[in-house]
Amino acid sequence: LRHGALGIPGLEQEYLKNSVDIGFAGHMHAYERMWPVADLKYYKGADAYHNPVAPVYILTGSAGCHSSGMKFSPIPMPWSAHRSDDYGYTVMTVANTTHILFEQISIDKNEAVIDSVWVSKDSGHLHTEGMREGAAGQKFY
Repeated sequence: LRHGALGIPGLEQEYLKNSVDIGFAGHMHAYERMWPVADLKYYKGADAYHNPVAPVYILTGSAGCHSSGMKFSPIPMPWSAHRSDDYGYTVMTVANTTHILFEQISIDKNEAVIDSVWVSKDSGHLHTEGMREGAAGQKFY
């Protein structure tokens, strides 16, 4: 969810152009929740998930087989808010038109909730390039 590597286009520009709030992926057999990310910047903070200024990405593929070549690096990347390689699944609860709750359930930990986050926005909120320029984001490359 980037501009693309090796000439392969990513989805980021479409997500930003259309003010997409949440992006899901599942190819890696693990769970990871990212801070809002755009244009090689992440936006971390107590209110990062309320009126996010960039898409929030959630990798939720931990119900599948664990591949030995697909391990997390020992040190989390700075845009990573939470990650786990436990077997598990993600529950998404749409509370209303402005609030969604994500909970990651670990089968390895007796179906405990190992991560949860509310993504919320005020009615009509759309993130824009101008918002990102005014926000305190951290470059990561």
